[in-house]
Amino acid sequence: MRLNRFFTERKNIRIGSSVKLSDSDISHIKKVLRLTKGDKIIVFNGEKEFLATLKVVSKDVIMVVLDELLQDQVNTQDHFAKITLFQGLLRAGKFDTVIEKTTETGITSIVPMETDFSQTKVEVIERKLERWNKLAIAASKQSERISVPEIYQGITFKEVKNLLSDFDVVYFVTIPRKKIAESLEAQPLNQIEVDKFKNNIAFLIGPEGGFSPAEHKMAKEWGLTFVYLDSPVLRSETASIVFTSLFRFIYS
Repeated sequence: MRLNRFFTERKNIRIGSSVKLSDSDISHIKKVLRLTKGDKIIVFNGEKEFLATLKVVSKDVIMVVLDELLQDQVNTQDHFAKITLFQGLLRAGKFDTVIEKTTETGITSIVPMETDFSQTKVEVIERKLERWNKLAIAASKQSERISVPEIYQGITFKEVKNLLSDFDVVYFVTIPRKKIAESLEAQPLNQIEVDKFKNNIAFLIGPEGGFSPAEHKMAKEWGLTFVYLDSPVLRSETASIVFTSLFRFIYS
């Protein structure tokens, strides 16, 4: 039987550690799952995953003891590339979908990005971060991954330039259009040359409407690798999910 998984923010945990679960888990454990003292669950903290036993189950607190190390991210995921998504801000609800589904498909981190065609401004991101991080944790639980993607503070498109040196390669996802000369230089993703020794990659996805001509020009000046998917045109949130999956496959 599949055991229920719960996230803890505690670091430096090991076999034998006592861990207090989040207060938000109390109702779910007691009233929904109806778990009691002695039942087994799985606890993960973004780095390791443990089999655990419920030791205290009350209306005020849930305590567990870690019994067995099941997985260690250092040993199980170090052969995967780190993948960062710079996601153009989307309308309400669509960004939630991006977080949930790219978490399930293996994203490492997400940077919300205000672009010329974004209908949401970077200033509103701070009050959304807490909820977005909760979505990432929930999606990590559901997909049985150990790590939880980090959702960063928002930036503008121009500020991406300051972060390029953090990555081995940065892909600019576009659609070839005659009216945007730079977009015509994009290569189909299945034809790009991939150096698998480059294991820290990033890619940029625009909002509804894609990237502006000015942003294409800047991306070319920065030396980004222009790519597109030889398929029907995808919605922004769909493209983010698909490209996360493809990069995870290509760089595995």
